Amino acid sequence: MSCIVFANKPILSIQGTVEVPVSKSVANRFLVLDFLCGYERFKKEEASWSKDIKAMCKALASIKNKEPLIDIEESGTALRFLGSVLSIQEGKTFTLTGKGRIPERTMQPLVEALRGLGADINYLEKEGFAPLYIQGKKLNPVPIKIDGKASSQFASALLLIAPFLEGGLTLQLGKDSKSLSYLALTLETLGLYGAKYTVSDDEIIIPQQTLIPPSLKWPSDWSSVPYFLALAACVKDASIFVKEVQKDHTQADYIAIELFKTHFGVDCTFDESGLHIRHKTDQVSKAKICLDGTNYPDLIPTVICCAAVLRREIECSGIEHLRFKESDRIATLEAALKKLGYKLQESRPNVWQGIYEGTSKWPLEVTLDTQSDHRMAMSLSLFAAAGIEVKMNAADCIDKSFPNYWQMLSILGISYEIT
Repeated sequence: MSCIVFANKPILSIQGTVEVPVSKSVANRFLVLDFLCGYERFKKEEASWSKDIKAMCKALASIKNKEPLIDIEESGTALRFLGSVLSIQEGKTFTLTGKGRIPERTMQPLVEALRGLGADINYLEKEGFAPLYIQGKKLNPVPIKIDGKASSQFASALLLIAPFLEGGLTLQLGKDSKSLSYLALTLETLGLYGAKYTVSDDEIIIPQQTLIPPSLKWPSDWSSVPYFLALAACVKDASIFVKEVQKDHTQADYIAIELFKTHFGVDCTFDESGLHIRHKTDQVSKAKICLDGTNYPDLIPTVICCAAVLRREIECSGIEHLRFKESDRIATLEAALKKLGYKLQESRPNVWQGIYEGTSKWPLEVTLDTQSDHRMAMSLSLFAAAGIEVKMNAADCIDKSFPNYWQMLSILGISYEIT
């Protein structure tokens, strides 16, 4: 894999216009529902799509072509969503597999829930994990409970197939379910297809019904915007315009607007063509940052790295499920930040504290291990704004969610080489 090296050069100003990819969270939900509706939205892949979207498209094409091996590559979203989809392909058998950390990402809560509905699923190797052998069949309309402590994707996977089940689905949510904002996104997406449902504190009921695919453009990815908010926080002379990004409360990471304004003094304004981001020196707070990341886990590494660049103290709760992402993101952050004099540790159960303990000067150069995790690579790249020569491995891992991120940094005047 290639490495990226950022120049040992202070970044005094960043100015420019950038763009972010479409939301892979929204796109993957659309793709699954389109498939279940028998609707083909695209004749071919778009070059700008992230690797996760391409993996979903490829896997759905394999199902359509009745291929027995469904390879979702490194997409955890596709793993969970297609576990449900394959279970209702009556009379067909599949092996669902992937690579990277996929064999380490639990499927047990979803498999147990699907088995409760009558699904025929077996583990081919390690109990609780992919690869899976799935024999599609008609499922039973019985109330089912899902454990969402590790991921809301388990519940979303069930909700996406619910309108297509005879008798629909009554889904009972367990306590301490994580990332519930993504569950709300799933329901919002179903609503765009005309789905009717009822929601109470601990139960979602979706009857069997016919859905109609909407003619809508996929929105911009709000999980990609915070990197530019963080850059604006780290560089005093910052003015960034993000094309075509608009307000979108359905995406969990839209909360980044509020977080970066409150804790870092970043000013954001929208117009009809996009988002304007500016550094506001007179609005920067020095107080300790306290966050609960339960509903926006993908955002937390970026906020922590931004706090570290600015040598701010931070305390985060509700982030223990970051250990089950493309890497153990807590361990990856702990190891990388330690090299920069910033100590991240669990100060009390499920609460992590970050504080700068280094000298008055940054090291001239540092080599950081991204663990081939796209969000770690993009978050740790913020240290280029500190004028450090930052070398990171697996530069191409960003293809998973934001293939053009390095080019966007170049547009903003941040120099690097890929070797």
